[in-house]
Amino acid sequence: VLGLMRAQHEFARTGNGWNDYLERRTAIVAKMGRAPDNFPATPGHSYWQFMRRLFFYDPAATLEQLRVPILAILGELDNNILADKNAAAWRTALQAGGHPDFTVTILPKANHLQLEATRGTNAEIASLRRFVPAYSATVHQWLAKRLRGLDSSAGSRSAF
Repeated sequence: VLGLMRAQHEFARTGNGWNDYLERRTAIVAKMGRAPDNFPATPGHSYWQFMRRLFFYDPAATLEQLRVPILAILGELDNNILADKNAAAWRTALQAGGHPDFTVTILPKANHLQLEATRGTNAEIASLRRFVPAYSATVHQWLAKRLRGLDSSAGSRSAF
């Protein structure tokens, strides 16, 4: 399956390697009876456009143009994106655009959804029961600095 995923990624990224992808997909179908839905059988299938937009979009130009206050919260254990790498990219883009008010933070023990995790894998999500403790306080404190009348000390009591 890993070879199929690599071939899929290559075709989505470059438009090259369709024959390699199709051969690998055909082999999976022979073993499993059918391919998973996210491995389309035709090069014109709409899933390819979805993949290209999702996997290969670079938000830097958009981030550089933003002027609203920004709070970007990343999870330390997120296995969908690399927190350190993405935090650096956010900071670089926002600084390059001269953004006046942004905060980029990585929460310990948080997964992609900011749930308290031990591994950060997608398989673990079903067993997770709460947001990391720092999530509510981080959001509340950030808002309290920007909204008049919001008590900054109430963050630990928030019901997030």
